[in-house]
Order: sequence, then structure tokens, then C-alpha cells
Amino acid sequence: MSAQLSPETGYEPPEQNGLGLAAFIVSLVGLFSVGILSPVAAIMGAIAMRRDPKGFALAGLIIGLFGSLWLCLVAVWILFFAAALGIGITAMVMSIIYVQIEDGINGLNNGADIILQWQSEHDGALPTTDQGTMAFSNAGFNGSYQWVDGDDFIITLVVDEGDGDPWTFVGEYDISGDRESLRWESKSGNSHGNWNFD
Repeated sequence: MSAQLSPETGYEPPEQNGLGLAAFIVSLVGLFSVGILSPVAAIMGAIAMRRDPKGFALAGLIIGLFGSLWLCLVAVWILFFAAALGIGITAMVMSIIYVQIEDGINGLNNGADIILQWQSEHDGALPTTDQGTMAFSNAGFNGSYQWVDGDDFIITLVVDEGDGDPWTFVGEYDISGDRESLRWESKSGNSHGNWNFD
């Protein structure tokens, strides 16, 4: 589009590229908004480069590309931070679960030791349910004992860490005190497991 002389003054108004000016303004706003509008400014600047004058269009394109790069870096940083936070939370939760399981297994082992001690004092026979419960009570152990038959017994133990979600552990043992199976479940049901030992 060629400029024309004004009939009254002889002044020739400069050509305008409205899209280029808009691209420049949007690119500046994009820089101050962490690059959110920068891709739009870069696209507008690229389209406006087809028109004259190209000054604002070129500036909008360059600043828009720079802002887009800034946006990408911020997005990568946010994703990295979110991933690291997720891994940290997962590790913390797994650590808590591991401690609960370890406390439960150690408690069951202590109960089995009490029963083995009772056996050694009573000619190697397993105690009945009442005798085993009494042995636990005398030892200050708060689990429960169930005699299954002449060769097996079950110990049940509730581990409460005071978080409102106690865990119940159940171990089945043979007469020699070897654990045959282990299962546990939290009161909320969010964690449970079942192991069999051969």
C-alpha cells in the first residue's frame, strides 16, 4: 500500500502495521506474565512480518520467541518440582508403611517367643488358647493367641501408632515357631498384605 500526500498539507502519513504493533504489545505483556501470552505474540509477529513496516512485527516476534522459551523453562521447572515433590511424598508414605509393617512383624515375633518359652517349660506342647492368652498376659504382651491344633497356632496383634488408623497383623506359626503365613490390614483398608512362607 503506497502512502499518499495529504492535499492540504503535503504531509505523507507513515504506513502502519496494526498487527505488528499488537504483536509487540502482546509480547511485552507476555514477558511480564511468565511467558503465558508469548506464543500468541510470536505467531502474531510472524504473520505481521508479511506486511510493511516490519519493525514492531519483528520486535513482537523476537520478544514472543524469547518469552515462549521462558515459558518452556518455567514449565519444565514446575514439572520437575512436582515430580520431586511426588517422589518425596511417596517415599515418606512408604517409609511410614515400612515402619508399621516392621513394628507388626517384630510384635508377632515377640509373641511367638513367649509361646516358645511356654513350650520349653511344658514339655514342648503348645498351650491351649486359654493358656497362651494367660502367658501373653503374664508377659505384658497385648496380642491374642489362638491354638489351632497340636502343631499350629495364630497370633493376632493390633499396632496403633496413634494416627487413628491401627493395623491388625495376623501370623500363623507351626509348633517350632516358624511363621507359615502373615497378613495385615489397616483399619482404613488402605494398606493390606498377605504372605505365605514355604
